Amino acid sequence: MKYEGDWKRGVGEVRGMRFEGVTSASDGLRQRTKLYALEIIRLSASLPHHNEAVVIGRQLLRSGTSVGAQFREACRAKSDADDISKLSGSMQELDESSYWMELLDECQKFLNQQDYIR
Repeated sequence: MKYEGDWKRGVGEVRGMRFEGVTSASDGLRQRTKLYALEIIRLSASLPHHNEAVVIGRQLLRSGTSVGAQFREACRAKSDADDISKLSGSMQELDESSYWMELLDECQKFLNQQDYIR
């Protein structure tokens, strides 16, 4: 997702969705991780009903929506170590989400090729 905006003015836009009231980088990331989760939900809902896509879609939905939740937990961390730990968890969920999206892409190519062969 590409962010365009001005943190200091508290106005921003991500993929055509405009939001206001952003006063800091953490507020912006809170908003962006929420928009990311919404995009993951949309993607998951649009997947075909093949068993493979359903299983991978559930994993993607779980990891993709937990990114923002873990980031918000990091914003409420009680110590630097707690903050680092929670941010690290959020980054791990992003990496896992990326893996599931790559797998979905490869799975779609494989399923399309199988349909062509039949």
